[in-house]
Amino acid sequence: VRQFAAGRLADLPAEYAAAREAFCAFYAERLAAWGAALRGPSQLAALAEMEAEFDDVRQAWDWLCAARAAAPLARALSAVWRFCELRGWFEAGAALLERAVAALEAEGAALGAALTYQAWFLMYLGQLGPARQKLEAGRALLEAGPDRGLLAETVFALGSVHMLAGQVAEAAQLMQASLDLSRATGDASRLALSLAGQGTLHLVRGELEPAYALLSEATRHARAVGDPYQLAAGVGALGAAAGALGRPAEAE
Repeated sequence: VRQFAAGRLADLPAEYAAAREAFCAFYAERLAAWGAALRGPSQLAALAEMEAEFDDVRQAWDWLCAARAAAPLARALSAVWRFCELRGWFEAGAALLERAVAALEAEGAALGAALTYQAWFLMYLGQLGPARQKLEAGRALLEAGPDRGLLAETVFALGSVHMLAGQVAEAAQLMQASLDLSRATGDASRLALSLAGQGTLHLVRGELEPAYALLSEATRHARAVGDPYQLAAGVGALGAAAGALGRPAEAE
């Protein structure tokens, strides 16, 4: 039915252009709403909705990228990144964000966001060098813009790349910078992320008491936000710290 309707519309260029524009506008708004839901207690419902509609999401994304529609793409970035991250679709996510990076080539902060989200997937795929390059470029663009919360995420991701590369001193500086930015914004979700990063770094270094304190605070913020994925990760890391401190009952 969809192919038949598309074929009929293709014979009516003005109507086809109007239908495509309406379709993209609809999904840009859907994605903006999903992006917020994927960071809170409605995460599981948003995941299910996005998965059921992902063929349409991909079609809208392709059209938005082809049109270099900067404003709707910027609103949609977070949802596509978070969905693919939570589903473990790292290669697909990297490809989708690569298209967005090309479409947002001269768009400042929006390009910075797209580079950051693409770099997450490259990091998950073990491509630490390219991930670091994109994060450094994204950081430079975001530092000139107003979104300090996303800048905190970018610096956190850059610290994670350094930590995975075994560059612990550099990672520590970046994790602290991310935490400072997150505290300044007061964004509980970003704060939970930055605290977890700093706590995990202390845990890796064997600094158990500060690790436990930071991870405890991260878990409190994650619980307040209601993000199931972030809460599970925080509780897992806190359990590891408690176990290392010889508190097996708490670790369980």
